[in-house]
Amino acid sequence: MVKHSAKKKVISVLLSMLIAFSMVGPAFAAQKISNPDTRGGIDGIDSDPNIGVHNSYAWCSQVFQQADADYLWVGMNRDLGAVLFGASGSELPLELFGIPAASPDMAGKIYRQRASDSDAEWEFIYENPGISGYRKMIIFNDDLYVLAGLSNRRSLTMDYSIILRFSKDFVLGDTPEIVFWENVTGTTTEYFRSAAVLDGKLYIGTFDSKIYVTDGQNLTNLTPNSGPKNTGWSYAMYLPDYGIPTGGAVWDLLAFNGSVYAFIAFADNYAGSSGFGVYKITPNSGGYNLQKIVGDSTALYPYGMGITKNMTASGFLSTSFGEDYVYVSTFANGPAFLVNMAIGNYEQAFINLFCPAQIYRFDTQDRWEVVVGDTSGPNIAVDQSGAALPFVGNQRAGFFPQDDKYQNVSFNQYVWWMTEHDGKLYASTWDMGVFKQYYGLLSLYVFNDVTDNALMMLLGYVTAIQEQFGAIVGDYEGVDIFALASELGCYLQQVKDTLDNGGILETDEIIDGFIAILGKYFPVDELQELRRTVEEMVVELLALELDPCKVITDVLAFVSVTGLYFLDQSNPAGFDLFVSEDGRSFAPVTVDGFGDPCNYGGRVLVSSDHGLYVMTANPFNGGQVWRLSPMEWGVYPNGPEAIELLNKDATDLMTVLVTDVSSGNDLTLSYSSDIVEVSLVKRDAANYVNDITWDNQITNILGTHLKRYTVIENQTVYKTEMYDVVIKAIKSGHQELTLTFEIDGVVATRTIDVTVDIPVVDRGTIIVNGVELEYKIVNGVAVLEPTEAQMKAILAYPGNKIVVDLHEFAAIDFNAAASWFKDVDKTITFVSSKGSFDVKTKTLWNNSGKDRQVQVRDKVSVGNK
Repeated sequence: MVKHSAKKKVISVLLSMLIAFSMVGPAFAAQKISNPDTRGGIDGIDSDPNIGVHNSYAWCSQVFQQADADYLWVGMNRDLGAVLFGASGSELPLELFGIPAASPDMAGKIYRQRASDSDAEWEFIYENPGISGYRKMIIFNDDLYVLAGLSNRRSLTMDYSIILRFSKDFVLGDTPEIVFWENVTGTTTEYFRSAAVLDGKLYIGTFDSKIYVTDGQNLTNLTPNSGPKNTGWSYAMYLPDYGIPTGGAVWDLLAFNGSVYAFIAFADNYAGSSGFGVYKITPNSGGYNLQKIVGDSTALYPYGMGITKNMTASGFLSTSFGEDYVYVSTFANGPAFLVNMAIGNYEQAFINLFCPAQIYRFDTQDRWEVVVGDTSGPNIAVDQSGAALPFVGNQRAGFFPQDDKYQNVSFNQYVWWMTEHDGKLYASTWDMGVFKQYYGLLSLYVFNDVTDNALMMLLGYVTAIQEQFGAIVGDYEGVDIFALASELGCYLQQVKDTLDNGGILETDEIIDGFIAILGKYFPVDELQELRRTVEEMVVELLALELDPCKVITDVLAFVSVTGLYFLDQSNPAGFDLFVSEDGRSFAPVTVDGFGDPCNYGGRVLVSSDHGLYVMTANPFNGGQVWRLSPMEWGVYPNGPEAIELLNKDATDLMTVLVTDVSSGNDLTLSYSSDIVEVSLVKRDAANYVNDITWDNQITNILGTHLKRYTVIENQTVYKTEMYDVVIKAIKSGHQELTLTFEIDGVVATRTIDVTVDIPVVDRGTIIVNGVELEYKIVNGVAVLEPTEAQMKAILAYPGNKIVVDLHEFAAIDFNAAASWFKDVDKTITFVSSKGSFDVKTKTLWNNSGKDRQVQVRDKVSVGNK
């Protein structure tokens, strides 16, 4: 019998059994480069966790070939989660989400690390109190340009954005040049984001629809809010002058086929958008020609490819699949989605903004086709006539694993970055799935008239429904959830009225009535498995001092808007990284953010000679840096492009990383030079790396046709070795020095422009058996020419060994008359920087009457002078 008071019970949820469906995706090894010992914890690159936790995203990156070595550079943003919530006006406490409150300084930071050096420290390079984050890095004229992303208008009310230039000679402690600055006004916080290089010119796009260009000449170091803003830059165009709507932000620029393609975001703050635009800008003798590719009715294709929720897009060049393509990845209005969720505006968030990401591609003729996208449902890409674009891929939008007949509820709302590496195409996403765990917290805005205890009880049942009932909801779309809510609410009100009036109802009778109503909408057989959960929920609802009709109506109304999205369990939280070997079919590398659900974005991918770097977005614990490579032997040299050695003792270091050292053999070096000697020095400490791979299995949920990813993580600990390469001067000269490194058939080379300029030293002296001998230096060679009297005194010294110690020199010449050594039986030891070399006096005397010369190099030789 049901009574008013009921003891609260702990809900035990039995997870659905899984049946293996298929195995997909090649195995790629991933290594955590930043803070490798804090996986899943605070990162943000910085070794100080109080700083690193606030470095939300590794927002931009490049491998920069500097004068002394190759470095991986990373620009961070600062507390982007706090900035976003602050902009929304939401009162939801950040700590509920595990997002740190804004730091006092809010200054974005730039770091670098010597590439391929597993022992190298991350170096803090730069921060500016006026800038909260850096969005873009690009190499131009051998310099690194960094575009500021966010102005620090939150804590310091700074009102400018900047472009930085770092030279290849930049060293730690130097200050970069500010080569462009602009004020930001109104509510704007961003100005620069996009850049591209075409025909020796750098193009920069702004958030107010402008494009600037420079050839890199006459750029000067400028001061924000004082004096010139853009010395050395030309004003290329203002897009509205070419018939483009005002308010379009230049989101991305890409050079392709002799033109610059501008990808334009059209969005109304935290509302919707008209869909992205793409415009082809071609330089000509009179300026520029602009062609509308994606845009209004005069363009080749409609805004957003006919999907208005495609707020913006980015382009990425591919050259590996038979012909040149630009791959275009889409972005829903993610910030607007999160803001609307935070303020309880769920219909706006899910109905008008939610849009799983797509990937398109176009060729040199601007012909577009769909690579990742839907072929059914509301988000089908079309041309101007409304006809669907050709679909050439194997993945639904957002890499959603369900069949086409199911609504696409993938939380992959961006394909954030794409790049080619070793002939393969990679794509990384922004996955909002991490926010599913905050389902209940967000519900506070709906259940505003329910006490906290009652709310948490109800949300416990919502969680149970999410686990147990999700397959049913997913498999049976088209349910009138509002009609269901009305029936259940009115039924419970009738039950409550009966009990309040002294009536007695058996528990089974009440539950049967509840199940019967559910059975009008869902199969009764499957609902019987949920009977225990339904019974507990009914008991608790009837015990509340609330209107059960309103409560259950509110619960189900909330589920009707958000439930299908939050109940979907097809993809675990954490960004996805997919790879294609043909430019059309994609398979997963990771679907769970490298095993960290807080890694909700694969923000930047950087292909380099040192591997594929993956930079993450993580507003909870700070962005991370990973290195992706096949599990195989690898040799990765990293050294200067040019060195100048100025004295005989001068050395210059480079490094070589050897991965997967399993044979026990050492790295070997070969080269040819008469001006330097080069040697390898293995570092004492062996490095053992956790190489992580993921098997991403697609499985069926028992009793349904729905699929989900289950992830099996594997860790392989293997040995790597680091070598320092020591280059030492022998004599003055210049050459292009090619160093070849080899281990077990794996070969890598590095060419360095070497200049040796050893100052001429006239003379020096040494003491040999109490006799002072003078030597002179000729092209780095120590030359000894003793007199007969000096040599006789040396030979008369007691003992059978004579030591000539010139250990500072790698090369020695000793000149003396052969006749001085007749009838003398002693050993002369010459000591050089390469070791000790013995010569018998009997060898020096050969009865020829000629002067003799001893040459000490890598070995000793004796001949006539």
